[in-house]
Amino acid sequence: MFLRSLWILGCYLVGSIPNGYWVVKTFMGIDVREHGSGNIGFTNVLRVGGAKLGIPVFLLDILKGAVPVYLTIRLFPGEELIYVLAGAACLIGHSWSCFLGFRGGKIVATSLGVFLVLKWEAILICSVVFLIVFAATRIVSLGSLLAAVTLVLVQVVEHFYFPAWSPGMEIFVFSVLAAILVVIKHRSNIRRLLAGEENILSLSKGTPS
Repeated sequence: MFLRSLWILGCYLVGSIPNGYWVVKTFMGIDVREHGSGNIGFTNVLRVGGAKLGIPVFLLDILKGAVPVYLTIRLFPGEELIYVLAGAACLIGHSWSCFLGFRGGKIVATSLGVFLVLKWEAILICSVVFLIVFAATRIVSLGSLLAAVTLVLVQVVEHFYFPAWSPGMEIFVFSVLAAILVVIKHRSNIRRLLAGEENILSLSKGTPS
């Protein structure tokens, strides 16, 4: 039990790594939290620093969710609850980073990494949903919210129609909680969406303001 607890703590610390903050600070010398939307996630990094910083941050945030969960599966085979706790620790770390005064990002990319390992086929469908929505609207938050809902819906469909693909209860409950957290972290985006004022992402480098 001690080893597992220590491992989960390690997953939290990996999830806490503020890639967006450190990358922008290193290459631009500014605090990304003081520019754009104020978020440390890849979307704001993309706005502030362009694709040359946004894409690496996106990939790093995916990896800090995927690698700990993958290693957990290899170290503790058959212990699905530990997989879920490891994934949850990564998401909690990203949302409430110990390196940033227990503040953080909106967990979209890190969730992508976590569930890419736990439910890759569901993430494939979620990614298609996100890309279609983003291509049609250029609104990242809308695509992210619908992808989070899709993650849960896909598993419900699997349970009733494709039982061989159906996840264990631990993973399904974790998916629901992760989707709820995504929605909570996007509260301000939802208000702007309802008011028709949500930001449209430009892929060109923005000017910090």
